[in-house]
Amino acid sequence: MKTKATSLPVALALLVGPVIWGVGFVATKATLSGSGPLWANALRFLFAIALLFPVAARAVSRLPKRHLISGMWLGVFLLGAFSFQTAGMVQTTVAHASFITGLYAVFVPLFGPLFGRRPRPWQLAAVALAIVGLMLLTGVASSGERIGRGDWLILGCALVSALHILLADRVAKDVDPIALNWVQLATVALLSVAAARLLEGPMAIRWLPSVVVGQLYLAVFSSGVAFTLQFWAQRRISPTAAAMVFLLEAPLGALAGYVAYGERLTLVQGFGALLMMGASYLAVAAGDENAPAEELPLRETGL
Repeated sequence: MKTKATSLPVALALLVGPVIWGVGFVATKATLSGSGPLWANALRFLFAIALLFPVAARAVSRLPKRHLISGMWLGVFLLGAFSFQTAGMVQTTVAHASFITGLYAVFVPLFGPLFGRRPRPWQLAAVALAIVGLMLLTGVASSGERIGRGDWLILGCALVSALHILLADRVAKDVDPIALNWVQLATVALLSVAAARLLEGPMAIRWLPSVVVGQLYLAVFSSGVAFTLQFWAQRRISPTAAAMVFLLEAPLGALAGYVAYGERLTLVQGFGALLMMGASYLAVAAGDENAPAEELPLRETGL
């Protein structure tokens, strides 16, 4: 594949995504002080589709039926990822959530055989390295603690995110990315409202200042600005380089957790986090440089 040239504007635009998504972990945590996780998700995506509708409306109206259905299926998987993540963050730290979520890059090649792709030996080694890092981060290896329920839920988010990425690889070819993104976000919004009404009861939101700021940040920046810049930049940079930049989301999320909530990692936990980052890097770097963009694990969910 011909390598795409990288300019300073492209590099900066690409870097904005991990910065926004890293801070987004803090914003998500803030929204949970005003409602249950399902209603928090529902409001986030309702705001997001309202914001993006003027930009996406014309493209959405032109989507063939099969692309609309594909977008809806993507929304189902995205709902699963966000539901696991938001519920998990009720019971775990921002730092844990950011590093464990980043394991989607490791799980993509692990689930590859489901989509006709055989993982490479180095990618399987990355899975083993990630497991060791997770055990150190959560205290299982160092102090015999059990992995907390919140961490398990975040791990579920990473697993479903990997499936979402692989599905997106299959259905996103030759589809307007803004339109496809809006359809999947709209699906998440509608299903989140239904699930929240069923499982959490009528909407009861405490509109604290932190909740309002968190919801607006997630809708405007995480779902709007970051995705738009991602789509623009990835047309102008090699997919492997893009994936490497997206791996910065985990340490940036941990840094945001430290600044906002004073969260700290012990030396052992920090080493575990580094192993997990190394595993994610190895999983991406082990991909074929000459493979098409859809063969590589790129950031798709904007978690």
